[in-house]
Amino acid sequence: MVSNRFLYNNEGIALVAILSVMAKMKTLESSKVFLILPFLLNDNLASFLKNKNSKVIGIQDLVSRRIGSFLNFNGLYKNFYGLTFNAICIAEELKFIKVEPNSIIYLENSFDLHSDNLGLRAKNIVLASEKLKAILEIDAIELYSSLKIEL
Repeated sequence: MVSNRFLYNNEGIALVAILSVMAKMKTLESSKVFLILPFLLNDNLASFLKNKNSKVIGIQDLVSRRIGSFLNFNGLYKNFYGLTFNAICIAEELKFIKVEPNSIIYLENSFDLHSDNLGLRAKNIVLASEKLKAILEIDAIELYSSLKIEL
């Protein structure tokens, strides 16, 4: 069981972000999991993605329409890498996910992503995760290239 207090720190928000996407996708390439936090912990991008009226045609369209949010995406990617790794370890320890050699698999569990106990930011992240799912279905090489992520 995850305490409410945990949900209000960085690892808790990261865990909610990753689980909200994983619950929709069921399985995801490991390389794509590291893109979740730079999208969902960026308030401007999360706000755009949670908006019911916003449409995401593809990654190039999103980047061109929200260019200001992507100017430092590579920096966000690097900053959130450790936090993503920690959240993956916590989620695996809690048996929310299973880590395979090239992918992460969501395991059905009792964690309620729609709980009233989640804070407003966490609720917004859960809403934004639906549109992020469509983006993460794009080929990993295309995503990393379009986002100009330096490895």
